[in-house]
This record gives sequence, structure tokens and C-alpha cells, in this order.
Amino acid sequence: MPFRKGEWEFVLDHFPTAEMQGPETGLVVVADFLLAPGWSAARTTVTFAVPPAYPAAQPDCFWTSPDLRLASGAVPMNTAPQIPPGSAQQALWFSWHLPAWRPAVDTLMTYLRFVGMRFVDAR
Repeated sequence: MPFRKGEWEFVLDHFPTAEMQGPETGLVVVADFLLAPGWSAARTTVTFAVPPAYPAAQPDCFWTSPDLRLASGAVPMNTAPQIPPGSAQQALWFSWHLPAWRPAVDTLMTYLRFVGMRFVDAR
């Protein structure tokens, strides 16, 4: 993957469980992603695809553990069961998209912070 110098190391500093699952799939998997109150679990696994044109193209959508729900037991908004590309296991797909992406500035950490902000808003 065409990461900037030190970019992956910075991700690992903040998310030590992060791993890249095969350069051909471009899947980033972060186990033990901390969730805010309002969810059925305190942590989940987050998976997202890094597009081949990254950083010109932004990551889009992400997946979590398939059983993640709101604390009430309801299914979160804009989600559906789906198998991530390059994976064999079903996950919960979050159709959430960054409103803007600046290829010269934004990084994988930009996207991971966006995912984290999604979990602050439990709906």
C-alpha cells in the first residue's frame, strides 16, 4: 500500500492491534476498537478497505463485529450484514462516509478518528 513515511507506524502507536490483511485486499483490521457508551459492547473489531488509489481516494464505509448493536438491542442506523471484500466472514457494514477528504493532508488516522466519532453518536 502506498502509505506515507511513518503513517502505518503512527496508526500502530494509537491502535496497537491494527493489522493489514493482505496487500492485495487492502483491508485494515483493528481489534479492540473502543466504543463510547450506548453500544452493546465496550469494544469491537473495525475493518475497512484502503482503496488502491489511496491517498488520492479515501477509505469509505467500514465493518464491525456482526453482533454489534445499540445498548437497547436495536440495529444501528445505516448498517446491514455484509461480507467485507477479501474476507470470508460476515460483518456489520456501516454505510458512513467522510464529508471531505484532502489527499495531501488526510491519512488513515483521519479515517480512524472519523470511525471513532461515529461511535460517539450511538444511533
